[in-house]
Amino acid sequence: MHKTMTTLPAGRDVARARLAVSLAFVVMGVTLGAWSPQVAVIKQRLDLSDAQLGFYLLILPLAACFGMALATALSTRIGTGPLMRLFAPLTPLALLPPVFAPDPLSTILAFFGFGFTFGALDIAMNAHASLVERHIGRPVMGRFHAWFSAGAFAGAAMASPLTAYAGPTGQAVITVLLTIPVACLAGVWAFAGAQDRGIDGAPLIALPGPRIIIFGLIALMVLAGEGASLDWSAVWSVSALALPQSQAAWPFAAFSLGMFIGRYHGDHLRARMSGATILLGGALLWSAGLAVALASRPLWLVIAGFGVFGLGVSMLFPVLIAMAAERTQRNETAAIAAVVSMGYLGVLLGPPIVGFIAQASSLTTALGLVAALGLVVAFTGYRSARR
Repeated sequence: MHKTMTTLPAGRDVARARLAVSLAFVVMGVTLGAWSPQVAVIKQRLDLSDAQLGFYLLILPLAACFGMALATALSTRIGTGPLMRLFAPLTPLALLPPVFAPDPLSTILAFFGFGFTFGALDIAMNAHASLVERHIGRPVMGRFHAWFSAGAFAGAAMASPLTAYAGPTGQAVITVLLTIPVACLAGVWAFAGAQDRGIDGAPLIALPGPRIIIFGLIALMVLAGEGASLDWSAVWSVSALALPQSQAAWPFAAFSLGMFIGRYHGDHLRARMSGATILLGGALLWSAGLAVALASRPLWLVIAGFGVFGLGVSMLFPVLIAMAAERTQRNETAAIAAVVSMGYLGVLLGPPIVGFIAQASSLTTALGLVAALGLVVAFTGYRSARR
């Protein structure tokens, strides 16, 4: 690996950087959890059909790809620490323009800004997490992603009481005000750029090897499933279960809690099980949990099903990132960026496709296909990881 690290960080610096990465993942999770119920509000405010909402949601991951490309290029020159200092506070702030956008054009521009900052922070914090993991010398990637899930659960769980107290707009504003100080701490405690520079002379777009492409395609399917839960769970709860807006985020909160539990303990599984076994078992839980949720009407069973869905999905993406870093014969950072970027294609394609299928049939049918996608991931992930 052609990394540039001018000095070896002291133990205290590594501990602070680990905390910084954890906080960055929390910030992104809280922002995402707060965003989930806003999707249904924006749909109602602009009077969008499912297909039209799918088009709007397409903007988010498309913009994220631009943000990821910029972050990848800048990290090779200034390091991921400075990028975290910039994009950790910008990401929650970018939640507000879509909430206040008064018309379709301004909403499109606001969606683009939100997705752009999200993509840039995603690359910065995952690359920084890989650097911290290398200095620690043992698996911690799953734990970092667990803090993302904890943040997403907190953001979604706070959404219901905050919406009931201050309305949807107040929910977004209060969440941002609570998140900004945490984001600033994440930036302050990150490694300095001199200790964390990317690959010298790396191109803007790195061409991955065949094995990394396979892992990237599986990541695409995994994030398509996660994206469907984020963007459509609240909409489905309102339309299929007739839940009030204040309770629409509960299924996604359960999904996020399952994600947190699985990721928090997932590094222990990585030490005892192969990546192939984790991919197989997790994807089967994904399929079963979502199928149960969609077939149920009692709210507790729906919540339990989404929780199992989240538990199953939890370690799939972190394991794919770790396997890409371990098995690549090229640069580790480039392999991580390739898998994350291809995974975002799943976020790009998944939610809009769900919207188009829902327009042609029903949202329950569309999400049922997401459950079936879990079976595809189980088969392809197991076979690919065993090679």
